[in-house]
Amino acid sequence: MLLYTSFPADVFLILVAMLQRMSPFNYYSGWTVTCFSIENQLLITLMKLRFNCKDLDLAVRFKSSRATKNHILLTLFCVFHEILHEGVLSITVIQ
Repeated sequence: MLLYTSFPADVFLILVAMLQRMSPFNYYSGWTVTCFSIENQLLITLMKLRFNCKDLDLAVRFKSSRATKNHILLTLFCVFHEILHEGVLSITVIQ
């Protein structure tokens, strides 16, 4: 896990739990991703961020289409932005 995401396994599981509490997501373009678990969607997203893998590379590694992978990435980028950026800013402003 550490190699592919730069997070230890316990931190990865915390992120998965956080995403599961927020699911179901409104995926980009109204899609619903049912072929991947939250864990795999997070893994795809973190691999993209860590290695900047090409779209086709991630699609081949996870045996999916480029469109499915793109919808996962766009959705989780927005989810993390909402959680980490907007959530942290609202907490900081309140204090």
